Amino acid sequence: MLRTMLINPAVLAVATVLALVVGRVSGLNPNPVPILAAAGIALIASTMALLPTVLNKSKQPADVFMKAFGGTVVHLGLAIIMGAIGILGLKLGNVFVYWLIGAYWITLIGLSTIFIRVLRSPDQSAKLSTN
Repeated sequence: MLRTMLINPAVLAVATVLALVVGRVSGLNPNPVPILAAAGIALIASTMALLPTVLNKSKQPADVFMKAFGGTVVHLGLAIIMGAIGILGLKLGNVFVYWLIGAYWITLIGLSTIFIRVLRSPDQSAKLSTN
């Protein structure tokens, strides 16, 4: 599970570096603060979204699904709350919203991949076949 949990930080780091490099090469010279803030918010939200699934003691497929769904709700809620703090409190600007949307979707795809792997783990598939 630990190796699977490293999907989001790795993909988000690659996407962030790629965004900065493409921006510099194209001559746009992007401000790294909104990009890094959006990546940090998405990373924190996605890490906290894993907690319900990681702390789940039950091996029942319905419980695992419910915890995974709850994780996506936690991810969305934290991204919205921390994004609002970045927009209203830190005055990161309009471009921050676009970087945050991109980082949110990247981490949501990573989270979905992790949750699908947890649901399809060998002990889960064995329980599904005996029901």
